[in-house]
Amino acid sequence: MPRRNPQVDPKLRVNDGLPHEFDPNFHGPIEKRGCTDVICLFLLIAFLIGWGIVAIIALKQGDPSILIHPVDSWGRKCGLDPEVANKSYLYFFDITKCASTEVLLHGCPTPQVCVEKCPEYGPWTPQQGLALRESEDEIKQKMICQPSVDKSKFSVQQLTEKNRCATYILPVKSKNATRVKIWRRNPIKNVKSVCKLYCLAAIFS
Repeated sequence: MPRRNPQVDPKLRVNDGLPHEFDPNFHGPIEKRGCTDVICLFLLIAFLIGWGIVAIIALKQGDPSILIHPVDSWGRKCGLDPEVANKSYLYFFDITKCASTEVLLHGCPTPQVCVEKCPEYGPWTPQQGLALRESEDEIKQKMICQPSVDKSKFSVQQLTEKNRCATYILPVKSKNATRVKIWRRNPIKNVKSVCKLYCLAAIFS
């Protein structure tokens, strides 16, 4: 004997794709409705306003160029400022000192200078050059020093003291980046181009 379908309220039945007729007595599944999480909404609006103010101040008083140009220990932007316009790369005297928690608060505690190109020789030290009987001029030419240091007034030993010059040179992978465009369609390529302006040893790159 076939089973009969239970009786269904006409309001709940599917109308075979036909539009429902207007029912003035139907007020939705919940009659008393209202806004929820009003406090969170005001907090979100205040947060967005705060970030908008920060963005305006950053654009008016900040310097967005430091985000895409390396800055040496004297605050000069490599490849941008007149003193280092032809030096687009940044070299770290001792990259191992950057592997410290102090970097988060005070930056990398080693001298950083702008250079025309990253060194492709090494690992090399001035002492190694002396052992190989290289001339003092050849050794000084290879050394990377602070911009205020006059190599002719110091000996090789004196140049390695007091962070006047880098005590060792590590080989760096060759990079072809010269200038970085701020706007690019692919943000990943933009980040890679910025990183290419830093002379990082081959083991880090």
